Amino acid sequence: EEKDTNLVMMKYVNSKENIYQFPYKTDFKSFSSRHLSGQELSYFQVVAPTRDTVTWYLKEAIEDTSSYEFTVNETHVDTVQIKPFKKLGKTNNRKQEIPKLAVKLLNQGDIFKPVCLSFSYPVKPTGDFEVMLVKLLKSGHDTIYQRYAIPDTLLFSLPIDYQFEQKIPYQLFIRDSVFFGYDVTANDTVNVRFTTKSEKDYGNLQMNYLVKDQSCQYVVFLLNSKESIIQQNVITKDCRIDYEHLEPGNYSIKVIKDVNGNGVWDTGNYDFKIQPEPLFFYDKPINIRGYWDLEEDFDLE
Repeated sequence: EEKDTNLVMMKYVNSKENIYQFPYKTDFKSFSSRHLSGQELSYFQVVAPTRDTVTWYLKEAIEDTSSYEFTVNETHVDTVQIKPFKKLGKTNNRKQEIPKLAVKLLNQGDIFKPVCLSFSYPVKPTGDFEVMLVKLLKSGHDTIYQRYAIPDTLLFSLPIDYQFEQKIPYQLFIRDSVFFGYDVTANDTVNVRFTTKSEKDYGNLQMNYLVKDQSCQYVVFLLNSKESIIQQNVITKDCRIDYEHLEPGNYSIKVIKDVNGNGVWDTGNYDFKIQPEPLFFYDKPINIRGYWDLEEDFDLE
């Protein structure tokens, strides 16, 4: 189906306090805003990777209606009335529970990716806090204390700067109410146990790409079994790409023949008799095993 090129702003979304999303029917190249009247807002701004939605994370709640002018692609102008979040009242004569700031530990046990604290909402600056790491050794526990700070920036994750040893069980502990989101939520205690992997727990894939038509570029994606993108590359000629330190499992490779060179897949256009850009997959199963190297050839024609 042809892509809708109508640059129209849709109704903004405010499903959670201090989060406002401003969607458009199609993607845009540039976005700017100008305060017109009412409360001037302090916020972090995020443009979606698809470049069709702008999200504002407010640093304080809106007390009154605020008026802004949005300009996209330097020509399309909209005036937006941003209103305070409508809080729900009591339910069944009982107060609603105050939500918590969710904190997850990402890449736990991975020796090639940084272990990170992931927050469900941008967190306020924190001067100094402590992370306790415990090596759970058979000979006895070894405790390490590390101190971190959170700057005043849009922060959804924080890497734990520590060189984890292979095949060692760890416990990570952070007390409650250390982190505060801009939505006035605070964290519960973080207490996670994990065991690190070793190099033998990963495999490697070497893919030789054969490109006969060098008049355009190709965008190649390595996908895992959940079709999440593991790696993305742009190629224009014969080459070999090494996909290293992959977890065991099934993978696939998707390719876009990027005729117009804009880095994304484009639909066709009936009026101008333009076909959609070709999109195809490697036709053999790719199974990665630990401590194993796999080499394959992919003829893109």
